[in-house]
Amino acid sequence: MALTGKEYSELSLKLGQNNVVGGKAYDVLHLACAEKCGADRIYTFNVRDFVQLAGQLAGRITAP
Repeated sequence: MALTGKEYSELSLKLGQNNVVGGKAYDVLHLACAEKCGADRIYTFNVRDFVQLAGQLAGRITAP
C-alpha cells in the first residue's frame, strides 16, 4: 500500500528533522507502508535496524 502525497511529505519532513538518511530512511518508508496497511508481519534480512526504527511495530518484524 502506498502513502498519499501528504503522508509521504510529512514522513520526509520528520526524517529530515531527525537526521534519518540513506538506507534507514528507506526502511522507515517501508515501515510506514506496513503500518498503513495493517501488516501482521514484516519480513527483512535487516531485523536489527528495522527493530530500532519500528517503534510499536517491532514485535511484527522477523527474518524470512
